[in-house]
Amino acid sequence: MRARRFFPLALWIAAFVAVPAGIFALGRWLAAGDRLRPADAAGRSGARTRPPGLDGSKNGVREPVSGFLGQLRRAQSLETLSLAEIQRRLRNREVVDGEFRDHIRRWAERDPAAAWNFLLTEGRWHWEERNSFHRDSEFGIAMLAYFRKDPEAALEALRAVGAADGVVPAWEGADALLNEMLRGDGPLAAKALPHFHELMAWAPPDDRLTFPEGPKAEIARRIAALPAGVGRTTLLRRIAAGWFSEAGDAAADWARTLPDEDRKAAEEGLLSAVLKADGSSPPVDRLTWAAQWLSEPAQGAQRAEHGAELVEKMAAQDFDGAWAWATQNLAARPLVTAIGRLIDLASDADRPKAMALVEALPPGGMAPPTRPW
Repeated sequence: MRARRFFPLALWIAAFVAVPAGIFALGRWLAAGDRLRPADAAGRSGARTRPPGLDGSKNGVREPVSGFLGQLRRAQSLETLSLAEIQRRLRNREVVDGEFRDHIRRWAERDPAAAWNFLLTEGRWHWEERNSFHRDSEFGIAMLAYFRKDPEAALEALRAVGAADGVVPAWEGADALLNEMLRGDGPLAAKALPHFHELMAWAPPDDRLTFPEGPKAEIARRIAALPAGVGRTTLLRRIAAGWFSEAGDAAADWARTLPDEDRKAAEEGLLSAVLKADGSSPPVDRLTWAAQWLSEPAQGAQRAEHGAELVEKMAAQDFDGAWAWATQNLAARPLVTAIGRLIDLASDADRPKAMALVEALPPGGMAPPTRPW
């Protein structure tokens, strides 16, 4: 009985070992066949042939390759390709989207200036098709390699592209260097630091700035240590907003430890995280912080600019509380705007309440009622 139970188990184990080995062997056989076929064809016809592209192209003509065979071909290592072959594939568009960046990476490792220039000329079709800013893009990859080899030449290339070729190359090149600067204290970060303000001038807009992966507290510490100026202020606002969206209390506590000007920038970032939060309303603790901060006497300008917007966010969770905050903290046009938004919200959820609000308003509507219900 024990032997009969053992026999099926042994078959399963054998199959488990044999199937991956068979797949590996098939891949080696297919790869060997791809290497041998061009030479064999040339021997018969005397014609020169090109190695197959990673997407199945041969001699500049795409052959549809999909499924398992296509995956095997795309998995061929770029380590074995010559620089000339990498350049040929890129120029002939014989690589699919994900492979384009890998080919640029290999080219930039060997000749970053040529890779950068290719992206601006023959390769511009690739980034013009996507027509949007991407983190860790081919421009970022090429710029990091370029800057590592020759910082001054790389910066000159970035200055030229910012003036002549549109925002995407400049944004992505500058963003890659700024991320490297914030990632740690390595040699590339040290080389980039003296150029911080210039890089911030070419950086993407506030809402598109990216930060390296890692603890927000450590990134915030590095930002606070950067040279003072508009660039640091911008980064403080952005890191505060991103951090507050993830962990409200920790970000607010950090902001309070900063010197006055830096604290102001960070707290503006915290407020923007509340006002721009996805959904109808951010978490209660973020709303509470924003309401308390805007209530401070020193925040008169911020209160006038953002008070009505905050009231609308608060109303989604506590309509009466939002009404009370508006009447106690806002005046003149911001108050009128806030009351108008509250009445609009009430008309959607509770029409009788909305009618009571409107009927209780004094002539001219400049001073709201306390709460007529």
